Amino acid sequence: MDINNYTVTLDASVEPPTITITATPPPPGGMLAPPFPVTVTAPITLFTFTMSGPPGAAFLSYPVQWSMAPGVTTPDNPPPMFTVHSYDDQHFSIWDYNGGTTSTSHNFFVLVYYNGSIYSGDPTIVNDPPMG
Repeated sequence: MDINNYTVTLDASVEPPTITITATPPPPGGMLAPPFPVTVTAPITLFTFTMSGPPGAAFLSYPVQWSMAPGVTTPDNPPPMFTVHSYDDQHFSIWDYNGGTTSTSHNFFVLVYYNGSIYSGDPTIVNDPPMG
């Protein structure tokens, strides 16, 4: 199983506020998570997300909106191989149960509530057939 840790940062010093998603340094001996888009070849991968931003910035109770293509806001149904778990308004995870036989891109928005508005970042996970 692969584990990838990310920090979601809301920059409220610009208008409109922007979101960046960066790899979080791993524990000693771990590997740094790749930047998005991420290509997954493991059968199971865990992505964790931690909020960083001004006080009041928080993930929505369901912090992910799946989309049809990168940057396209048309909602899509959650792909069946992903499970999203919201721990609290500062942390959530995505479990990726990768069992496909072809390379498939999965586009989504990370949703952050701040100061009465919702902001989003749009990373992509690409599932390649599992290795091994």
